[in-house]
Amino acid sequence: MQLEFYVGPPARQPYMVFLSHNTWDDYSFQTLFDVTYCDHGGELQPLGAVKIGEYGLQEAPRGFYVPGQRSPTLDPMFRHLDVAQHFSLGQDPSYYERINDIGDDFRVAYLTAMNDIAFNRGIRDTALHERVTQVSLLRTVSARTVADQFERLASGGEVTVSYDLAFPVRDKDDAVILPCTVAPNAKPPENIQVLIGRNGVGKSTTLHAIARMLVVGAHDPVTESRIRDQRSQLANLVSVTFSAFDAFEPISDNVGADGLVYHYVGLKELENHKPYVAQDKSGHPPHMNASDGPADPAPQPAVWRPRTSEQLDAQTIKAAKECLAVDEQRSRLTRALRFLDKDPNFAVFGIADIVQAATPEDIEATLLPVLENLSSGHRIVLLTMTKLVETVAEKTLVLIDEPEAHLHPPLLSALVRALSDLLADRNGLAIVATHSPVVLQEVPRSCVKIIENDVKIIDSDRHEITLREPQLETFGENVGTLTGEVFGLEVADTGFHDMIRQVANEVGDYKTGLEKFGGHLGAEGRAILRSMIAARTTTRGRDVGC
Repeated sequence: MQLEFYVGPPARQPYMVFLSHNTWDDYSFQTLFDVTYCDHGGELQPLGAVKIGEYGLQEAPRGFYVPGQRSPTLDPMFRHLDVAQHFSLGQDPSYYERINDIGDDFRVAYLTAMNDIAFNRGIRDTALHERVTQVSLLRTVSARTVADQFERLASGGEVTVSYDLAFPVRDKDDAVILPCTVAPNAKPPENIQVLIGRNGVGKSTTLHAIARMLVVGAHDPVTESRIRDQRSQLANLVSVTFSAFDAFEPISDNVGADGLVYHYVGLKELENHKPYVAQDKSGHPPHMNASDGPADPAPQPAVWRPRTSEQLDAQTIKAAKECLAVDEQRSRLTRALRFLDKDPNFAVFGIADIVQAATPEDIEATLLPVLENLSSGHRIVLLTMTKLVETVAEKTLVLIDEPEAHLHPPLLSALVRALSDLLADRNGLAIVATHSPVVLQEVPRSCVKIIENDVKIIDSDRHEITLREPQLETFGENVGTLTGEVFGLEVADTGFHDMIRQVANEVGDYKTGLEKFGGHLGAEGRAILRSMIAARTTTRGRDVGC
C-alpha cells in the first residue's frame, strides 16, 4: 500500500495523509502534528496527535525558526520520512487504535513510513537518546508506556490487558502482601483498591511505604526482589495527599528505580525546586526528569515547605494546558469534570465547559478567575483530577491518601466515580486509603481491604498489620451498614450510641426514653433505643428466672 503525505490542512484526496503543524510549545520544541487520513472513498478520518522528531534537533525560543532547531524540517510532500533524519511517536493510545481500525495494510504502511518508534524497536533504541525525544516526544508519555502499550497497539494488539500486582506493605521479608488485579471492562470496575480502617492503624504508612519502595527501592533484599517485579510492570506512579498533618516527607518528582516515572500531587513544595510560574516566557521546563539530561552537579538537601494557594492554582493551569494540547486528553478531562458536576456546588462554576472550549494559550486567562472563587475543597479536587488526567496511562499506579479530608460526601462520591472512569479508560490502578464508607459504596467487596493492627504497639512502622475483606458486598451498600461492618463495636461504644445506651439504662420503657430526648432522635436512634431496652428487659427476666 502506497501512501502520500502532505504537510498542511486536510483535503479530500484519497490515500493522502495530512500533517497539520500544531503551535503547541514543548519547552522550546515544536514537534506536534494533527494527522488526518483521506481514505479510498474520499472520507477524512482524523487519526490524532503525533510528534515528529529529528536527529540532532536543538531547542530554540518561540518564533525562532532555523533548520535544525526547535521544529523538524519536513518536505511539503513525501512518501516516507527519511529514516536517517526523522522519527515519530503517537501521543495517545487512541492514535494507534484508529490506525488499527483502518486495517493491517494501512497500519504497516503508515507506521513504517512515519518511522514510528513504538512500531520499530531499532529506531526507538536510537531515538531515545535524542534530546527532542526526552523533552518533547516523551513529555506526557513514559518510555515504559511506549515499550508496552504503544508497541502492543502498533503491532495490532489489544487496547487493554489484564494484569496482576502484589505489593509488600512494609520493608521487611515477612511483610503482608496487598494483591491487586486489574480486569478491563469489569462491572462494577475493579480499578480502585480501598484500604479502610480506624485512625492510627497504618493506612497512610502503608501508602508511603509502597511509594518509597517503588521509587527508591527497599532495604530488605527479599522485599526488593518482590517490589522489583511489581515495578517492572508499572509505567507511572502518582501519589496524591493533601493532609496538612502528613508526617511523611514527600518524594520529589523524578524517574526512580528501574525507570519508573513518579509524580507527587500535594500541599508541599521542594524548597530548592523551581516551581512552575504562570506565563513563564523562558521556554524551559520548571524542572527536568532524570531522563532529560545531566543532574545539577551539587544537588542541595531537600527542604519541603507548604505550597501557597497560588502555587496550587498554577499547577492546575499547567496540567490543564498539557491536557488541552491533545484532543483525546481534552475529552478525558472534560468527561472527568462532568462527573464532578454531579455535585451542584461544583457544577455552578461551569469548569467543564471552560475546558471544552479553551485552547492551551487562553486557558490561564479563562480559568484563573474561576479558581480564585473556588473553595479549598473544590480547588483540591480540580487539581487532583487535572493532574491525574495528565499523568495516568496504562499500568499507572495512583496512591490517594484520605480523599475525604477536604470533601463533603457528594463531592467525594463524584471524585471516586471520576477516578474509576479514568482508570477504566486508561487501564490504570489506584489504591485509596480512607476512613469513609462513602468510598466503599463505589467499589466491590473484592477491592476492599480492612486494615487492622496490634493496638499495643505505638510505633506505626512496627505495627503487625492484617488485611481482611468485608463479609458483605460493599458496592451500593448503605453507609450505616458499611460503617458497622468496618468499625464494629467501636461505633457502638462512641458518639450517639453511647448516649442512647446511658438513657436505655436509666429508663424503664421505650416511651420514657424517647421523652428524655425531647423528640430529637432519628429513625436509626429510635431503633437502637428500642433494641437496647428490649435486650435489657430480656436479660433481667433471665436473671430472676422468668
